[in-house]
Amino acid sequence: MDISFDFQEKVLKTERNTEIIEVVLLDHDPKGGYSRWVGVAATSIFQNTKNRVNINILCDSTLTDDNRSRFIRTAEHFGQSVSFVNASEQFLRISAALNKTLLHQSIGSIYRLLIPDLLNIPKVIYMDSDIVVNLDIAELWNIPIENHSLAAVKSSLYTYPNTIRVKIIEWVLRCTSEDSFNSGVMLMNLSRIKQEYHDLVLEIPRFFKRYSCLYLDAALEDMFLNYYFSRDAISLDERFNRWMPDSTIDNSILHYIADKPWYNPQCSLRNALFWEIYASSEWGDIPVDEPIAQPTRGIYINWQNLKLALPHLPVRYRVKHVALYILHILRYIPPLLKEVCSRVVERFMSWLHVKSL
Repeated sequence: MDISFDFQEKVLKTERNTEIIEVVLLDHDPKGGYSRWVGVAATSIFQNTKNRVNINILCDSTLTDDNRSRFIRTAEHFGQSVSFVNASEQFLRISAALNKTLLHQSIGSIYRLLIPDLLNIPKVIYMDSDIVVNLDIAELWNIPIENHSLAAVKSSLYTYPNTIRVKIIEWVLRCTSEDSFNSGVMLMNLSRIKQEYHDLVLEIPRFFKRYSCLYLDAALEDMFLNYYFSRDAISLDERFNRWMPDSTIDNSILHYIADKPWYNPQCSLRNALFWEIYASSEWGDIPVDEPIAQPTRGIYINWQNLKLALPHLPVRYRVKHVALYILHILRYIPPLLKEVCSRVVERFMSWLHVKSL
C-alpha cells in the first residue's frame, strides 16, 4: 500500500507545563505483523510517563493505513502525540553498501543510524521496538548529557566476548568490551552529534564496506555506533535497559533481546507484563493464540545460537543452517585477514615515522 509522507502527521497534545520528551521507535513491517510490537512499546511509554511525549516513528511504505491509525488512536487516548518520519529516501543513500546478508537481518534496525540526519531536534531517546517501558522515561530524559554524544547501558557487543575471534575484532575496531554499549536504548545528544560528527550518514556506507568482514557476532549497525561513540558515551544504570530474562521488572526498561514473548512461550513476569500491555493496546484485538514460529530462513551467525536452535528445527533446516554457517564463516575470513594485515602495516608505518623524527 502506497502511503504518502508529504507531511509529518501529529496528534495534538494536552497542555502541560513541561518540555516535550522526544522518543524514536523504528517500524519496518513488510509482512504486516511487526507494527503491533512497536505499538506495545509506544503504549508502555505513554502509560508510564506523566510528561508530554512525542514518539517519532521512523518508517517506510510498509507501514499500513490501519497500523498508522492505531498509532494515532494510541496517542490520542493518552493525550500525547506521534509523528511519522519516512526513512526510505535516506536509506537508499546507503543501501548499495549492504549485501544480502546484512539486509536480511533488519532494514528497520539500520534506520537508527539515520536519526541525526532525519530529525531536527536537539535531543532524543531512542528505543528498540522489542521493549516494554515500566518507568517514567522523564528519569532517563533528565540525565545531563550536554558534554557527550549519547548515554547507554554498558555491554559487550558480543554474546561470547572472550573468544580469539572477538579479541581480533575488538582490536580492529578499537572498541573493547569494557567501552562498548548496548544500542537498544540510547539518550542521544543530536546537537553535539551534528556538530562533532559532520555528515555522519556518509560514513555509513564506507564503514559497512570496510568492516562487513566483521559481521559475525554483532550487527554492523551496533558496531558502527560503538566505533564512533563508545568513548563519547555516558554509562547508564542497567535498569534503563534490562535484557536478562531473569532480571527484575520494577522501575525498569525491559529489552526482550533473546526472550521475545511472541517467539518464547515460557511464563515469566517479563512476558506477563508484555502481554498485559498488548491486551490493553490498540492491537489487543489481534489474537495471538500460540507463539509465532521462529524464522527458518536467515543465517545463524553465532555457533552457540545455532547449537541452541538446531533441536527445534526440522531436519532439512538443520543441514541447511549448518552449511550456511560454515559458508558464512569462510566467506569473511579473507577480508578479515586483509583488514588485520592492513592495521599491522598502519601501525608499523606509524612506528617508522616516530623513529625517523
